[in-house]
Amino acid sequence: AGMPDRAALREGSRAAARLDLLKWNAYQLGWDAMVPMALLGIPTAQFSPPLRALGLPHEAAIALHRVLGRATVGLVAAHGSLYALTWGLEHGWTYAWDEALAVCHRGPRRKQNRAKAKRGSKLVTPHGRRVSPETLRRAFSRSCLGISNFFGLCALVAGVLLGAASVHAVRRKSYDAFLAAHQLHVAWWVLACCHWPGMLSFVAPALVFFVADVARRRACERRATCAAEVDGSVATLRVPFPGHAASDLVGGAVRLRRVGGWAWHPFTIAGAAGGPRGVAALIHVFADGPW
Repeated sequence: AGMPDRAALREGSRAAARLDLLKWNAYQLGWDAMVPMALLGIPTAQFSPPLRALGLPHEAAIALHRVLGRATVGLVAAHGSLYALTWGLEHGWTYAWDEALAVCHRGPRRKQNRAKAKRGSKLVTPHGRRVSPETLRRAFSRSCLGISNFFGLCALVAGVLLGAASVHAVRRKSYDAFLAAHQLHVAWWVLACCHWPGMLSFVAPALVFFVADVARRRACERRATCAAEVDGSVATLRVPFPGHAASDLVGGAVRLRRVGGWAWHPFTIAGAAGGPRGVAALIHVFADGPW
């Protein structure tokens, strides 16, 4: 007479073990995402001592940045999806949606749910009260230091939009749209740190290189007027570098403001030539459809 109960108990323990495994994998994927995320901003710096020590040109560094970006977004998406799947299988999809929009994981609702889960009672899922001015205010209080799924979901949305606008087809069709969407990287980093304050430790490497790059640009960059020679779909620009030798231009790059555009676009120096004011950098600009 006791056999069905033991069988149900074994089946329940197997289901719980499977859910624990899903939850552990979701947790581990979050930590795995920290590796490419910590390195994500380093290749984008024009002045990057580690990459220069490896002998990588800036074009190769940007290719590395794209690989790191795809890995980061993929791992973060898998991290969130597995957690949502675990919540849905364990407590139902209404609870999973409530958890995804939970701003603060500490408070009366969490305590009630922990107590109800031990008793096997129905969990509290307060619709319409997940995100409110009060919960957003509490998210930054000392009583709510921990994981905030709402900010994590917002960070994931920003990362997916940024990644979608970075694919080759979009960059070629509208470089302005690509650069505009890339400004979401600020929202990505801020929201990621709001999701988990410990993220600051992994943001630090990219932040250090970013600040160093901005400081170097302000100290070293100079604006110059250049002459253009147009031949069909190719424009050759001569950018004067008075007081410099041709060897100084090796490994350098020039930023040119695009005609009709709002952002700077980096161009690699193709060579050097003499001019009335000394050495000049040669840059070739090709037309590729509307870009």
